[in-house]
Amino acid sequence: PPATVPFVGCPAIGGADPVSSAAPEGPPKALPSQAAEAARIAFYQAVDGPGVFAPRGWHCQTWRGSHGAFIIVTALPAALAGIVWMAFAGSAVGTSSGGSSNARLPGEDFSKIKPYPDDRYTYLTPKRLKFTTLAHHEGIGTGIFVPSGDPVRGVVSLSPADDRDTNLLEFDLRLPSSDDRLAQALIDLELQCLRGSWPSC
Repeated sequence: PPATVPFVGCPAIGGADPVSSAAPEGPPKALPSQAAEAARIAFYQAVDGPGVFAPRGWHCQTWRGSHGAFIIVTALPAALAGIVWMAFAGSAVGTSSGGSSNARLPGEDFSKIKPYPDDRYTYLTPKRLKFTTLAHHEGIGTGIFVPSGDPVRGVVSLSPADDRDTNLLEFDLRLPSSDDRLAQALIDLELQCLRGSWPSC
């Protein structure tokens, strides 16, 4: 049977309530499949917004707004208190989801946005891709991170429906090279979640 991992509730800031909401409690989370690194993984989620698989024992925070939600999980709780959008320098796992009538994947013919030339893209479907933003480079992965000595890897996916207001999910991950197996396991879990439901597990 699939393994289960701990559920970790995350406080949330923003939305209609200006006061940070308390972290929820929840039962252990079943993995969509048996993960080789399951003993090192937990599932993080706030009351509202996306959930994400990330390293066990880390700390999380969710931000909510009228256009979507964003969750980041990091080993250092102090980093969450002082985070500045597009200026996070450490190891972390983050997921953002929201709606946009202009959402497009990099390189699509109908997009006016050109891909970053140094990024590496692998299209899995016409609406889903994996990416790598190289160390010391700017790219799709440096939307929440600043460039550092470790690459940023992740997944970008458009919602399966062909609605006018397209929903987009971006999963970003930066871990040290020594944690490459764990990083790959987390990316695989995110992809399995997206194949099974939208926007995430």
